[in-house]
Amino acid sequence: MTDVVLSPGVRCAHNIRDLRLHRDMTLKQLSAKLMLDYQYPIPIAGLCKIEQCVRKISVDDLYYIAKALSVTPERLMSE
Repeated sequence: MTDVVLSPGVRCAHNIRDLRLHRDMTLKQLSAKLMLDYQYPIPIAGLCKIEQCVRKISVDDLYYIAKALSVTPERLMSE
């Protein structure tokens, strides 16, 4: 059996969703936290597209989403 290797973007998207859900946080709450705490706007639809791998994540997105989820950017990229 072969292990599936996910691209960094897909792995990051899965980790964002998993961590957000683990914290019982909705997309709306994450979007609000990004804006209120960091003045970094990502609309709900944008976060949804990131989690669904429809929108690529920028370095800035990665940084601020990690802060909002109280993890490091490296954690979002980890396997």
